[in-house]
Amino acid sequence: MYRIVSFNLRYDTPHDGLQQFPNRLPFILETLRRKSPDVIGFQEALQHMRESLRDALPEYDFAGGGRDEDRFGECSLVAFRRDKFNLNECMTFWLSPTPDLPGSRFPEDQSDCPRACTMVSLTDTGNGKTFAVYNLHTDHEGKIARLRASKELLERIAQDTKRRDLPFVMTGDFNAGPESEEIGLLLGAGLRDLAAGSGPTFHNYGRENPPADWKIDYIFAPESVTCAGYRLWKEKKGELFLSDHYPVAAEVEF
Repeated sequence: MYRIVSFNLRYDTPHDGLQQFPNRLPFILETLRRKSPDVIGFQEALQHMRESLRDALPEYDFAGGGRDEDRFGECSLVAFRRDKFNLNECMTFWLSPTPDLPGSRFPEDQSDCPRACTMVSLTDTGNGKTFAVYNLHTDHEGKIARLRASKELLERIAQDTKRRDLPFVMTGDFNAGPESEEIGLLLGAGLRDLAAGSGPTFHNYGRENPPADWKIDYIFAPESVTCAGYRLWKEKKGELFLSDHYPVAAEVEF
């Protein structure tokens, strides 16, 4: 059984005041060390945030490049326990008509932000099992861009799994609620939301009674992947939250 986590870190901005990333970082590190997940799909990781995590968590390896044309900027980062897995492959592709072109984006109905997905293939050094992880962050403004991203993801996964014959999970901030057309496309293609019924995952640092469509963070997997349960990490330390999203953790078996 593997503990897989989708964790939107909230990018580092002074506008967050007390909740700015450097203030939250010790709490984030303490929580990750205590819970010791096997694989983490981080979103909104800026370069200096990635370096802070990497330097403080030597028990993990980190994979994935930035979404911008120069391959810097925000990253959909995948971290995995180095004592448990070997990395077979790492690939970043862009959610766009030209997925292999860094910094590319859909030409209509998308924010100025490029959007990218990191794929890694991992082998468990103990039992020899190999699986893939797709980690991504879809557009926060454009519904058409999110719909096209869902279609591209399904096509890409179909190509990859046919070539590699690997089970997989998909972690991410999809910026769409569970009743949305974007999520419906994924569910209609045979994927399961492993944390269905979790309630809202975006909470904007503790807003009371967030609406149902603030469930925007997911872990998807095909029917062949067994899930023993899930949990939202809702811990606080004083006034500090881990993020403005609750990380989503699922116990899975391939």
